[in-house]
Amino acid sequence: MSEPAPLTPRRFRRIEWLIAFAAFWLLAVFVYPAYTLSSETLFLRPWVDGMSSEFGFYPWDRFIADRLADGELPLWNPFEAAGAPLVANYQSSVFYPLQLLVYAFDAVDALLLLKIALAALFTYRYCRLIRLSRIASVVGALGFGFGTYVPAYVNQPHSNVEILIPLVLYATAAFVRFGGPWRFGGGMVAVALVALGGHPESMFYALLFGSLYALAEAAVARGAAPDMPATRAWVGPAVMFAGGLGLAAFQILPFLEYLPRAWHIHAPGVGQIHHGATGLVELALPRIVGADFPIGVGPVVLALAGFAVIGIRRLRSRGAFFAAFVLVIGGLMLGIWPFRELGRLPVIGESGNIKYPGPVVTCALAVLGAIGFDRLRAAAEVAARARSFYAVALGYAALAIGGAAWLAASRPAIDAGAVALGAGLVLGAAALVAARRRGAFGSTTLALGLASYAFASTWTLRLPSAGVAGWAIGGAALVLPLVACAWPRVPRLGLIGPPLVAAALLVTHIATDVVTHPAEGPHELPDPANVPAVVQAIRDDAARRDDGPFRILGVPYALPANQATVYGLEDVRSCDALYVERYQHYLNAVNRLTDYRGAFMERLRGRHMTLADAWQMLVADPLGRSTDWCAFETVFFKRCGIVPERFDDALVDLLGVRYLLYYGPPPPITDADHSVIHDEFGYRVVYNRGALPRAFVVRDVEVCATRDALVDRLVASDFRPARTALVEAPLGVPLGAAPIGDADRARVVSRGAHEVVVDVQCREPSLLVLTDTYYPGWQATLAGPAGERSLDIVPTDLAFRGVVVPAGEQRVVFRYRPVPFRVGVWLALGVLAAWVAWVARTAVASRRSTS
Repeated sequence: MSEPAPLTPRRFRRIEWLIAFAAFWLLAVFVYPAYTLSSETLFLRPWVDGMSSEFGFYPWDRFIADRLADGELPLWNPFEAAGAPLVANYQSSVFYPLQLLVYAFDAVDALLLLKIALAALFTYRYCRLIRLSRIASVVGALGFGFGTYVPAYVNQPHSNVEILIPLVLYATAAFVRFGGPWRFGGGMVAVALVALGGHPESMFYALLFGSLYALAEAAVARGAAPDMPATRAWVGPAVMFAGGLGLAAFQILPFLEYLPRAWHIHAPGVGQIHHGATGLVELALPRIVGADFPIGVGPVVLALAGFAVIGIRRLRSRGAFFAAFVLVIGGLMLGIWPFRELGRLPVIGESGNIKYPGPVVTCALAVLGAIGFDRLRAAAEVAARARSFYAVALGYAALAIGGAAWLAASRPAIDAGAVALGAGLVLGAAALVAARRRGAFGSTTLALGLASYAFASTWTLRLPSAGVAGWAIGGAALVLPLVACAWPRVPRLGLIGPPLVAAALLVTHIATDVVTHPAEGPHELPDPANVPAVVQAIRDDAARRDDGPFRILGVPYALPANQATVYGLEDVRSCDALYVERYQHYLNAVNRLTDYRGAFMERLRGRHMTLADAWQMLVADPLGRSTDWCAFETVFFKRCGIVPERFDDALVDLLGVRYLLYYGPPPPITDADHSVIHDEFGYRVVYNRGALPRAFVVRDVEVCATRDALVDRLVASDFRPARTALVEAPLGVPLGAAPIGDADRARVVSRGAHEVVVDVQCREPSLLVLTDTYYPGWQATLAGPAGERSLDIVPTDLAFRGVVVPAGEQRVVFRYRPVPFRVGVWLALGVLAAWVAWVARTAVASRRSTS
């Protein structure tokens, strides 16, 4: 039998990547057992706030999967907010490759675990590329992939982008250092994946980080190899980034069309909202002091990153770049002058939600931590050979801090704290013994520290806060090992004093936070497992009445926004960050609300704000008035839904709302057109007889020249939408003068995601009103006795579509054909063709040179 061939460096690297990925995957499974639930269990868990990500985005995934199974690209979503763009809405992530796990297999759990493992793997690969040791690369991988940001937001679209940040760094560094069309193509794919990930703000910060890093990498590479071509170092990365955006043009161009026509949460100036001082503590001890956005990397990585910064000797280095980036963007997030002034820039001001710069900061800190580990290990080995145990004490201090962080936020019981404290002491003693025997900062010490860090930075995400006893034991676990380990070896107080003082301040802060932030009481919530029966009751009643297409309105906690999509029902609400502006203004008119975002920004302008200030102004009381509504109902319900006081409004009837779904007793409705048709499991369904059909004809048209005049007319008490339509410019075609009678009717005969067919019969020329959202890309075609011709669609009643139809019987077909998507497809194909031509040319040239 012949012996197996030895592993070549390339083959060994491949096996190394596979081993690293398997290890990170198994660690994710171990640390996040909740994500190993089935997608059904994840989806039907009790509704805590009515808007968690599983409920907001999972319905889109199921709708997309259904459309793809039917061989249709899901460009439009008809099931929410009277219809809304889907591809143009970045958070849909329609073309993100990892979403295939959900589309094809409904494997939500696998997707969440995969994203965590990939974030760690990409960080590991980048650290290895820049010649860091394997164990240091593991430190960086844990700092980013298993820190707090990626796991905390792993079930939201922006994590699709953020897990790719180290991949962009890897691809950029590989191309700058080695060049070649294949590495160029890899970089383009990495950038394209970022653009397809599903979040524009996260994409902006990821590409900003990557493009600035490309400049730093070019400076480092040319410093090490002065003969490197300038085009490869400086021009190449810019073309690579542009090419990647071109590959994703079919996603980007529809979004750019949507953005100026959208009402979105992140108004100009939001970049001036900053973390409070607790944000600094959160970097080391995630979620210990109750910050709203976890951005921490944990105490071990943060301490190592500090060591890396201290050891920087040259400005033209990767460490200097990462440190400068953390300083600038971290200063922006924390509101430190002058960095906070960046929030006044338009692009930062509109994408400056403080949680979106968080991942680029944590990625930079994770890489710095890996760099610092290699430097600390080298220094510790020298110190250990000199029989100095201070370096070992420093490693054990990091271990104790990590254990204390895990203890403080994991279990409220004293016995759990005692176990964790005892385990910390045992691990610390083992670390000292291992270091004494090996005479170095050994791998055993490192393994113990990393294990403690993994618990510290991950289990704190989902477990309840500890009681006062738990905090006290956590403080003891933080302070006592430092004293026990470092004090006998370093008798002078000057070396051990600062850590002790910092620990005392931290414990005081934690104790204060426990007293001033009492835990919230439990909410009485419905069981979502009962929803299918309620939905079936609505379907049965609708089938019996046969009134045509209809919409529903679900009150929060009864049916959170977007959930109707899963059941094939159309809801007038939506849970999203982008809304068609016309439709949002229509809902504001229904609720008799002004755009409170403007008032909020007026109070914000010219003032440095903390996160608490912004939360109070934007969420708790956006209208500047006292309210008992919870934060979700104030912002998300009023913004993209209808307040209960307006359920019997004529504008609600115009939306075609035939069924109102409640949990608990419905609000008093005096209108005789409303009646309860279903009452079970605490759910009540109210039927609205006054709802207008989806399509109808009118001949009384009023022109409102301005938006304000149109809104004023909409909310007027004498406005009757069944008889009168409001348009924004003269139609240019005369309509009939006879009043609407029984012979004038319209009926929706078929309805799909991208096509609506309406049969119309009218005695005189009329305006056909279709109460679906008005948006560019929709085309109308008239098929009648005279043949087929196109019709102009005009905005009607502010948010809907209207077309002028002649007298007689005809069929009107509405089709969605967005031009930006088609242009984007051709642009992406052009970029791909150019790259393939470059690869072919390079291959031919290489073959000729070798021959």
